[in-house]
Amino acid sequence: MLEVFDEITSSYKETVIDLLHALRKTTVEQQWVTTRPQLREEFEEKLLQLTYILQNFSEENIINFFNKMWGLKDGLTWEAIK
Repeated sequence: MLEVFDEITSSYKETVIDLLHALRKTTVEQQWVTTRPQLREEFEEKLLQLTYILQNFSEENIINFFNKMWGLKDGLTWEAIK
């Protein structure tokens, strides 16, 4: 996983793109790269890869996520600990 691609200095972006291309020729099965939406088109063009956009969690999503993650049970809920 390469996080915050957009924060790489511009002089190294091509090097990182080359690295990602090289990784495709190895046994690495998946590459996950995060970046801001402004670089989506550039990323798709240079890597010839469709991108995905993650939607923000709604308040209900957040509550459900933390209830599951923390295993809240027996009447203890996210609302009770807010």
